[in-house]
Amino acid sequence: PAISTDMDFFSGATSIDLGALDISATTTFTLADLSATQAGDIDVTLGADANAGVVVVADMKVNGTDTVDLDVTTTADGQDVTLNDANNNIENANVALSGTFNTVLDVDATSFLTSLTVSGGAADHTLTTGTAFANATVDMSGVASNITFTTGGTTQTVTTGSGDDTITMNAGAKTVDLGAGDDRLVDGATLGTTDTFAGGT
Repeated sequence: PAISTDMDFFSGATSIDLGALDISATTTFTLADLSATQAGDIDVTLGADANAGVVVVADMKVNGTDTVDLDVTTTADGQDVTLNDANNNIENANVALSGTFNTVLDVDATSFLTSLTVSGGAADHTLTTGTAFANATVDMSGVASNITFTTGGTTQTVTTGSGDDTITMNAGAKTVDLGAGDDRLVDGATLGTTDTFAGGT
């Protein structure tokens, strides 16, 4: 199912609560003309099935220096959470994941290029993605899950959390801190003198 909402009709709203409750498919929510306040408080709860997923497409009413805060409650292993930007002009994304499950997180690879911050997850569970994160700052220090992802930017600062993380690096100047955990750094390109790495414990 796909649901589109023009937030001009709800201009007094200061937060958005969504339910992606179809247990057989991914639900797409397109939120047009978001205010900065609305973009800063979007909450989603998923239906209790692995096939229940959500795509949130954000569109800002006024283009400034913007941040989308997306809080998602997962309810089963394998659920897919996707955040997209309708116009590729939103600078920052904060995604908080609640739920003790294996989760897939995809974030628009051509937007949110200033920073992506992800928190939540759970120890002994996985957080994976099909997106090569190109954000200048990728902060996953607050993630407890075992993270697997590939970098896709040029100059990047990457931080992961307490899980057993696997990060595949593309070319560019990278500063990486893998935090605690039994971590693995995969060199997908030749490392250079501008790269800095700190491993887990």
